[in-house]
Amino acid sequence: MFGRLYSALESVGYVIPDKGSHNKKLMPDISVGLGFAKFLKDNSSKYYDDCRTYRHTFPDGRDVEANMYPIDALPMFIRWLNEIWIPTKAQAYFKGKDDLAL
Repeated sequence: MFGRLYSALESVGYVIPDKGSHNKKLMPDISVGLGFAKFLKDNSSKYYDDCRTYRHTFPDGRDVEANMYPIDALPMFIRWLNEIWIPTKAQAYFKGKDDLAL
């Protein structure tokens, strides 16, 4: 996710900072992950039930349980990120966090 989303934003001149212009942390990883899981569930995708969880540690030391999907789900994720999250969800995510992203 990091590579796809961050490179898409950097291609238009925006680099995601640790904190936005409103001094709020920017961690779209969580929003994207929750959104993709909901998309899989809502569409009765076999990948929703085929995922495993793992403990992910963020640079600030926080641990979260994260989903890990089969590699075969990657094309679906890329398409969802490019066609759904970025055009329809990213603005709501960044609004109130970093005006420069908009």
